[in-house]
Amino acid sequence: MASVTQRIKEIKQPRGGYLNLKMFTKTVLGPGEEELKQTDFQSGLTGLAVDYLTRFMLGTPVKTAFRISILGAERLSWDNNINTADTVSLLLKNIKGLDDNSIISACKMCGYDTCLRAGIGTYKPIEEIEPDDGAIENIRIMVNRSLAFFEQYGPVTCVCPVFHGGYAKLVDSGDGDYLTKDTIWDMKVSKKPPKSSDRLQILMYYILGKHSFRIEFDTVYKIGIYNARLNTVYLLDVNDIDRAVIHEVEYDVIGYQTCTHHNTEIVTRNTAADEYIYEQYVNHIKEQLKYRNNTQSEDLSNDQPNDGQIVSKPTKSIFRSILDFFAKAFHLTKL
Repeated sequence: MASVTQRIKEIKQPRGGYLNLKMFTKTVLGPGEEELKQTDFQSGLTGLAVDYLTRFMLGTPVKTAFRISILGAERLSWDNNINTADTVSLLLKNIKGLDDNSIISACKMCGYDTCLRAGIGTYKPIEEIEPDDGAIENIRIMVNRSLAFFEQYGPVTCVCPVFHGGYAKLVDSGDGDYLTKDTIWDMKVSKKPPKSSDRLQILMYYILGKHSFRIEFDTVYKIGIYNARLNTVYLLDVNDIDRAVIHEVEYDVIGYQTCTHHNTEIVTRNTAADEYIYEQYVNHIKEQLKYRNNTQSEDLSNDQPNDGQIVSKPTKSIFRSILDFFAKAFHLTKL
């Protein structure tokens, strides 16, 4: 089993990738890299800081926006018996906006991510993370660009969507960046246009979302990539993708078993056993309950939620979730 990004590394795509870059509509929103300063600061930390600060500035609670960083710090604490709680608490308190201190604290917090994503052996003391003035200004510019992008292409309806019910034995984890009403978005800060792996990644997120329990995907029919460094949007209507390509990604890459055409959509039976699907559904319900309990206890009713929660609507009831589940199960028996 693998995550979306791990699975992409395991396969060999056709020449030019499953999705050619020319298929995407390219829109330049304004000045790009020429407006940014030269810096030697780590590109990986820059990307994470832009991502998490954008979520925070959109209204996501700081602990939610930096959730992976917090989990990484906890893992470091457990495995190496290092007390990270006080440092994490101080850094999170310092993140208040896009001032220099907030951005520096965000970069240091992102230094914990690697403990969770790649293992403790890759960790370098966050005290050594010191973004220079150029890096700080670049991060501020790219976050502001991302916020302006969502003003034009938003509003955001869902942050960090997960795909319970859509995972299969070949791909059992992975989450997207953002949903708007009709598009699933992936955010990048690379110096070059989206690679074939980036384009496959957003297509996989779309397919996983369509097969998941999430009702937000009912209105999604486009995939998009926004590069804040280039200040450029790449957008593609899924209806313009050859159905055979989607079939191949579903079958060979994600691991669904059989596909049949249903009007313009492909309905797929998951290779995962019924109990595996049930486990995903239980996790989905637990996330709904956990989110509801957290918002009640922390009084975050006016903040933007995370982990795939709908921004513009209240969390759907457990009864509605159960009805959705059995409706999907009944539909699959018709294949």
